[in-house]
Amino acid sequence: SHMVVAARSGSYRGPWENSPFNPIVHTYDRSERWWSQGHGTLVDDVEGNTWIFYHGYENGFHTLGRQTLMLPVEWTDDQWFRVPEGVNSGDRIPKPAGRVSVRDVGLSDDFSGDRPGLQWQFFREDGRERVSVVDGSLVLEAKGSSFENSSPMLVNASDRKYEVQVEYTLEGEVTTGLCLFYDEHANVRIAADAGNFAVFIQSGRKIREENTLGDHGFLRILNDNNEVSFYYSRNGREWHKLERSLDATGYNHNVFGQFLSLRAGLYAFGEGRVLFDNFIYKPL
Repeated sequence: SHMVVAARSGSYRGPWENSPFNPIVHTYDRSERWWSQGHGTLVDDVEGNTWIFYHGYENGFHTLGRQTLMLPVEWTDDQWFRVPEGVNSGDRIPKPAGRVSVRDVGLSDDFSGDRPGLQWQFFREDGRERVSVVDGSLVLEAKGSSFENSSPMLVNASDRKYEVQVEYTLEGEVTTGLCLFYDEHANVRIAADAGNFAVFIQSGRKIREENTLGDHGFLRILNDNNEVSFYYSRNGREWHKLERSLDATGYNHNVFGQFLSLRAGLYAFGEGRVLFDNFIYKPL
């Protein structure tokens, strides 16, 4: 049902003439890499070449949300535009002419500045009053009495296979952790508090182990093509896996709505705060 079509008229009142090249962009077969391609916008690069920017879901990875795609566009003699014949969205194509205007900040954050990086977002609220950066650590004040109302800090994970890692220090009666988060109804996470490490799907605990590390340690999540594993460590070098691995394939708009994606992030709830050091997002 998704596609890009074009029409033109000498007046906004019409009559309108549909392009003979419609649909400009469309998914025709479920074997294609990109599904639900649509909502296109034309953009010129610095050399005057035209490109169409649009979005689509990656086949098998709806968890990544609607991703931004682009294809070259050519203009015909009678001033219609089309994607050149033989160019497909799943192909590798030369990148457009241009120049770097904004430094790529990535998704990792060592909290060396005076505030969190621009990659961070909160869920359903502006949580900036809960956050400060002090001496190279992110200080996150706990919110709520459970994960569901903790409003985690999130980054837009964008790879089929990646890991996230963070060092934490607990202060007070607080529960913290790393999560992969679609919304409060769809998420997986590792939790740490004074007594236990645990793995959760939504509100359901799948495994629990005694916390022998005290109030300081390291947490890690590995997402391997939607198979998610959870780890903790005393030193950030030797890791202990918390059984079991979970399947995150179903965390997408077709199941839960809202046009979101499975984002990675930090959370804290209860009474107290957590100091986080060196959040690492690493594509694999």
